[in-house]
Amino acid sequence: RGRWFCPSCHNKKVVQFGHHLKQTVLYPVPHRQYVFSISKIVRKYFLYDRKLLVRLSQCAVKSLTKFFRLTLGKRTGIPGIVVAIQNFGDYVRWHPHLHALVADGFFLESGCFFVMPKADLRPLAELFRTHVLKMLKKGGLIDDAFITMIMKWRHTSGFSVHNEVRIKPDD
Repeated sequence: RGRWFCPSCHNKKVVQFGHHLKQTVLYPVPHRQYVFSISKIVRKYFLYDRKLLVRLSQCAVKSLTKFFRLTLGKRTGIPGIVVAIQNFGDYVRWHPHLHALVADGFFLESGCFFVMPKADLRPLAELFRTHVLKMLKKGGLIDDAFITMIMKWRHTSGFSVHNEVRIKPDD
């Protein structure tokens, strides 16, 4: 909604937004920060069509939801997620990625909260890669040959998810 070039104005907005999240959005449960990155080979599509960044966020939410359901063995429920899009990395180079503040568990309609156990994040990275590639294919930006090529790469072909830190409710 705005680019805050003035450092003091930017810091003020960051503090205000953090206060707003803590007071009105976040439940008093443990949270984790996840960072979702995409492969260099597909970053160019997001440079020329910034609306894809919103779809990238939706891919992360779908991936987290499915990962939580599989890990916890629950068919229903939702995670609490706040996603921030960042489009630069070190040295201010084009590097679209997502920072997600996620309730460290699953909310059921009954109000119950199930805490996530410690889990390997590789399946989450695979889910994220699959959702992003499907989204790009659906948009006509890549084809099956591209997907086959990228799926043959070792590891997650540049798609990654990192779990940064666990935040307790009283922090």
